[in-house]
Order: sequence, then C-alpha cells, then structure tokens
Amino acid sequence: MVNHIIVLSFGREGKIETRRTDRRSGIIDRLRLKSRHQAEPSAVDCILRHWCTSDLPAKATRSMSTTPHSQEGSDRELKGPEALKDPEKGSQPALSPTGPASSPPPLHLPPAAYLTLVGGWLALFCGFGFLNAFGVFESYYKEQIIPSTSESTISWIGSFQSFWMLAANVIAGPAQDKFGPKPLLLFAAVCFCFSCMMVSLCHQWWHLFLAQGVLQGMALSIGFAPPMVCVLQWFKHKGPLGVAVIVSGSSVGGVVWPIVVRALLSNVGFGWTWRALGFIGGGLLLVSTVLTSQPDMFDGQDGEDDVAHNKRGRVTKFLLVSFGLYRSSKKRPPKRAFFYFDVLKLLSFQMTLVAWMFIYLGLFYTFFYLPSWGRLYGLSEDMSFYSISILNAASFFGRLFLPFPALKVGAFNVAIPCALASAVVVYASLAVDTSAGVLIIGAFYGFTSGGLISLLSPCIAPLCPDKTRIGSAVGQFAAMCSVASLLSGPIGGWIIGAGKTPQQGFHGAQGFSAGCLTLGAIFLFVAKLVINRNPLGKV
Repeated sequence: MVNHIIVLSFGREGKIETRRTDRRSGIIDRLRLKSRHQAEPSAVDCILRHWCTSDLPAKATRSMSTTPHSQEGSDRELKGPEALKDPEKGSQPALSPTGPASSPPPLHLPPAAYLTLVGGWLALFCGFGFLNAFGVFESYYKEQIIPSTSESTISWIGSFQSFWMLAANVIAGPAQDKFGPKPLLLFAAVCFCFSCMMVSLCHQWWHLFLAQGVLQGMALSIGFAPPMVCVLQWFKHKGPLGVAVIVSGSSVGGVVWPIVVRALLSNVGFGWTWRALGFIGGGLLLVSTVLTSQPDMFDGQDGEDDVAHNKRGRVTKFLLVSFGLYRSSKKRPPKRAFFYFDVLKLLSFQMTLVAWMFIYLGLFYTFFYLPSWGRLYGLSEDMSFYSISILNAASFFGRLFLPFPALKVGAFNVAIPCALASAVVVYASLAVDTSAGVLIIGAFYGFTSGGLISLLSPCIAPLCPDKTRIGSAVGQFAAMCSVASLLSGPIGGWIIGAGKTPQQGFHGAQGFSAGCLTLGAIFLFVAKLVINRNPLGKV
C-alpha cells in the first residue's frame, strides 16, 4: 500500500510545483522552487532533497505533467528516480536516491548560536569553575583567616554556594523562559563583583558565610541555568555536545582560578586578591551577557531555523539587545503559570530526580577535601593547592569528550557508567597511602565526574514535554537537588571529624561518597527502564 504520492508539475509563471500527498491524512505540502527556465543545479538538488527525505517506499508512484503552460496535456507516470529527469533534456539520467545526495543536508546555524557557546563557556568559567576552586579557599581559611574553626563548619560556606548554585534556578529557570538570558546574566555580573568586594572585608566566619556563601552563591547560580538552556534550544539535535562545550568552561575555571588565587594571595594579600577576582569575574560575565542569546521559540521558528531574526541592524539596537533592554515586536510567549508543575507528575522525572539527589550527595566530597586529604599523606602546601587544578584539568576532558557517545546511545546510557566509575574511583581511594596516589585519584575522579556533570541537562531535556519550558524544568530539577548539594560538604566534614584518627575519618567520608554515587547509578538505571523498558535501548 503506497502511503505517499509526490506530484511534480509546472504551475504558473513556469515554476516547478511539488505536492506531497499523504493518503491517510490528506495533508498537502507545497514547495515552490526556481523557474525551470533557470536550469541551475540548486533547483534539482532541492527536488532531490525533498524526494529523498520524504520517507517514500522504493516503489512509490510519482506522476509528472509535461505541459507547463497549457491547461490541457497528457500526463505520464514515472517510477523511481525517472521522475527527476529534466523535461528539457529528455532521458538524461538524474541522481540516484541512493547516491551522496540522499544524505540529509547539513544544519546551518546562525552566528548567534556559536556566540552563545562562547558566552555560556565564559559564564560557567566564572560560575561553576569558581565553585570548583573552593577547596583552595577552605584550606586557606583554615590556616590563615579562621584557624579555630573546624573544617566541617568552614565547608558550610562552599556547600551553601553549591546549594545556591542549584536552588536559585527554581526562579532563574522560569525567569529565563519569560525574560531571556541577558537580564539574568547582567544581574549575575553585578552581584558577583559586589560579593567579591564584600568578601575582601571579611575576617570572621559569619562574614564569609554571608558574603561568599549567600551573596556570591546567588550570583553564581543565576549564571548557571540560562546558558545551558540557550544552548539546548539552539542545538536541538546536538544538545549534549553543546552542553559539553560550555560545561568544559567550569573545568578550565577550576584549573585557572586556584592558580590565580594562589599567585594573588602570595603577592597582594587577601583583600586585594578578592578585589582583583571581582574585576576579572565581573568583566567576563559582562562579555557573556553580550554574547549569550536564545532563539525565538514562539514565531514558528526554533533552534537551527531561527536565522533571519538574529540579524542585527544599527549599533544602538545591538547594544540594547545585548543587555536585554530591547523588546522586539515579534509574538511574545503565551501567558502561563510561572512554575512548570506538569513535569513533576512524570514518573521518569521523579526517578531521575532521586538518582541525581544521591549523586550530588556524594559528588562534591572530593572537590572540597582533596587538598586536606593530600596533606595528610605528605603533599606540600603548594602542591595541595594545585591538586584541585589537577582534578579540574582531568575534569575538562571528561566534560568535553564523554558526552559525545550520548548522541549515539543516549544521555542516560553514558551517565550511568560515569556514576559507577566515579564510585569505583572513590572506593579505590580507600587503599591510597602516598601523595602520588592522592594526585592520581584526583585526576581519575575529575575525568569520570566531569562527564557526569556534563550530562545533567541532557538527561532532563528529553523528559520535558514542552520544549519551550526547558528552563523551568531544569531550574526546578536543580533546585530540588540543591538540598543534597548543601548537605554533601558538611556531612563529609562531620564524618572526618568523628573518626578516631584522621585516616579513619577520611575513610568513612570516602565510603559515604562512594555509596551515594553507587545508589545514584542504580536509580538512574531504574529511571532509564521507566522511559524505555529495553535495558539496551537508547535513552
């Protein structure tokens, strides 16, 4: 039974008219191509592309009218590739549908999409990358600023930063869907710079908690979700790769920031170190604000097709658009609830949420306590600072390259092995008793955990039925995971302090971290089965 018929005929003004009829639905799509008098290869290519991508059976029937300018004429039926012969050249053979032309045409993205990649990379370099370097600050605070405070108490500063990094997205995600990324990133730039100036004046724990943990955590969180959502909307078909590119910025930040902080602390002191960090980070976030944009999701276009609307006119309009101060006259998003509660009712979303809560509960232990653990086994003060840079350098390759297989096998099928591998690395750390082993564990953990972090958003996006509300879904998901992120560091510090010896304390914290990562991998597998009952299926 033939389901489709392609009719090629010559309409008015000598234009080739292609009609595709679906017998089941009766829908006719019209495609007007160039005049047959302009026998250019592009017209033939257009016909061939339409014929090759219309999902026709090999023996589908095609008819073609040979009288372009008269209402009366005889129709002859052609089969297969013969329907694509040029009527002016008789029996000249056309391209075979099995040839090179049958491959899908390349996707052409506008420059704004690639600028968004750069802007998102800078945003996560200053955001998540700065958070990844907290282990350096915790070590310095313990030794220089507040030596009488326990490590578990100091870790609340970094834990609250990571909590805000995720929790504030419950507001930032829906705000991204409603207002776009630019106002949010502009606020993040100003707030980050101001928080650094405040930290430079701090000398007590509660000062640091308010300035760095609360205020700076808020700034970092606002710059986390918007770039990811914009990349997922631009790169619909290659979302995991786009997210991997911008998330690699957080790994580079985790390498660069500890080195910069160490050099500044040695030369200009604590106060001017934080002031310099504020100027550097605030400036980079302003550049990110200018570069980051999102496609119009409410004008019949989205992602790769939104080319025409991204052409900028005058310089004044460009500057206004860059900072989110220009409102175009295009159709705006429909009015709807600020929060996206429908996605919370999905069982697949609920199981994925449980899995990532366990993962976040065990993920940040190594990021926070690697320098302290290294000093226990003989790492020098300088090398303990750079151990975080080594971890994040390895994390760069994990975040950038591990999402590539997700395009072929699915994000869940890559995230599950990454979670298990991270757990195995932490279990292996129980047998480490040398400084070299600490650095090796840090490098391996950085690689496996880096891939895991890159796959958070790609795991959530397919669960969202309304693709225009990905920002709300990601924001709400991250906000619920923030509770686990908040407890991760303090629980690790409490277990370390509860040990009879420092070695026993670190072993207990490592066992807790590895156990949480293992449970996260198990629940991810259960969530995958909820989505697709085939254990080997692409999810």
